[in-house]
Amino acid sequence: YPLKEPEAESPCFVVDGGQVSLTYGMNVSNYPVHVKQKQGKDWAEMVRQEVQGRGPALYTGISK
Repeated sequence: YPLKEPEAESPCFVVDGGQVSLTYGMNVSNYPVHVKQKQGKDWAEMVRQEVQGRGPALYTGISK
């Protein structure tokens, strides 16, 4: 977890073309972008507003 407030554009997790499965919880200093993931040429983000509570029970990424 961050020791200070994360920068506005800093994602907590970055996945560049791989596969991912995540389970995590956030503290008070919450990242604005939880996950940024690239598949092919496209990037997708899961932002704080899309996440309920402290984080997802399971995030399995995007697939094409």
